[in-house]
Amino acid sequence: MRIHRFLSILVSLVYKSMFLSSEDNLRRSHLVAKILFILSMLYIVNTARYDGAFLVIAMCFILTMFFRGASVYIASLVLSTLPATWLALSALFLQPFMTYSITYGDALLIFVKTLAASQSIIFFISALSPVELANIIAKISPRAALYPIVTWRLIPLALKDVTEALMIQSLKNEDAWRALAVAIASQFERTNRIEEANIYRLEHGLLKPVPRSTSLSSTLILVVAPVLAILVIHIF
Repeated sequence: MRIHRFLSILVSLVYKSMFLSSEDNLRRSHLVAKILFILSMLYIVNTARYDGAFLVIAMCFILTMFFRGASVYIASLVLSTLPATWLALSALFLQPFMTYSITYGDALLIFVKTLAASQSIIFFISALSPVELANIIAKISPRAALYPIVTWRLIPLALKDVTEALMIQSLKNEDAWRALAVAIASQFERTNRIEEANIYRLEHGLLKPVPRSTSLSSTLILVVAPVLAILVIHIF
């Protein structure tokens, strides 16, 4: 029961933090601005210590609250805490097998920096627009251009299948792996049906760009925010 509950919460966190929003202002920002943001955040996390990590966490908090709201940030915070806690505890537990010592301060630094990096990556993924990716890929391969849109539509459905399967298996007091097997089989079946129903579109690909407007204000925010963060780190 506990593993069912944990997996259900984990799936819900992934959905809320990365795939809940539609083509909002954040997703309509330019792809270059998003790439600049994630590279800048990871650069700060890698080069600075506590100050840089806390600055990145604060940046992700402000931007997520501004674009998405408290519920999305809470989901991303809890989700990013999982790998941060895992890496910090692993560093402590594996200390006897290492050639150098790991202090509690080092473990705390690992936790904070991993938390900052994880929040940045989650924010970046949630900001990606499948329509924008499709239009870019269409210039290279029209057939491959449809897959970002299809993938972004299938992932939430797959997560919903996992949640429902876990709930059913929990009521039947069966193992969690059975729920995952059912969800995967259901997803394969859905994918095959989509391919059969859209065989002509998949064969010819995206012949014309999907109409899409770019949000100038969101783009400027994603450009200015990391530049200011880097300046703050180097000045102070």
